Amino acid sequence: MTNERRRSSVGNRVADFLTPWHSRSAWASMSNVDISPVERDLLVSYQLTQARPAYLAPDAFVAARVVTKADVSERLHEALTKAGLLLPAPPPGVAGPSLSDAITVDTSKFDRHFVKETPFLPAFALRRTVSLLFFWEEECMRMRSLEREEEELKQLRSQAGTDMHDELDMRLEAVRMKQAMLPSQRQHETTHLNRPDQEELPAYD
Repeated sequence: MTNERRRSSVGNRVADFLTPWHSRSAWASMSNVDISPVERDLLVSYQLTQARPAYLAPDAFVAARVVTKADVSERLHEALTKAGLLLPAPPPGVAGPSLSDAITVDTSKFDRHFVKETPFLPAFALRRTVSLLFFWEEECMRMRSLEREEEELKQLRSQAGTDMHDELDMRLEAVRMKQAMLPSQRQHETTHLNRPDQEELPAYD
C-alpha cells in the first residue's frame, strides 16, 4: 500500500474517532491538509540543525507551520511521544538506534488514542499532523538509506588501495550532499530512494 493510500486510510480512521468538539463535516470538507513543499523544506532545514536530525524536535511542528505557537508544538510532541507515534531523542551521550531501526515515526500507531491525546488541536491541525508524520516517516527511510550507503563507502575506502581513494571520496561527498538536500532540491531522486529494498509498509484496512 502506498503512503498516499495509507495516509488517506488513516485520515478516514481518525475522522471516525473524532470527539464531539471536532466536527466530522468540517473534517470531511478540508481539501488542502497536506503540508506544502515550502513547509517540507522548512521542516527538513530545521531538523538538519539538530544534533539528531531523524528525531523530530519538540518545536518541529511550529517550524513546519503545522501550529503557530512553540508551547503548542511542545505539547503536540509530548502527546505523540506518549501515544507511541514518535521516538524521543536519546539523551546526549547515549547511542541512538542502529541504522536498521532508525525510523523515529511509527504511523501504525494512529488510532483513537492519537485523537484523545490531542484534544487541544483543531481537526485541521490534526490532519496536517498526520500528513507531516507520514512525510517524516519517508524522510527517515531516506536518511537510513543514505547512511547505509555512506557506511558502505567508508568501509570500501578503508579496504581499498590508495588509487581508489579519490573516486570513493567523490562518492562519499555526493552522498553527503544528498543528505543536506531539501526536498525541493531532489529533482533527480526517485520516490523509492528511501527504501531501496522496496520494504512493505503496513496497511490500515
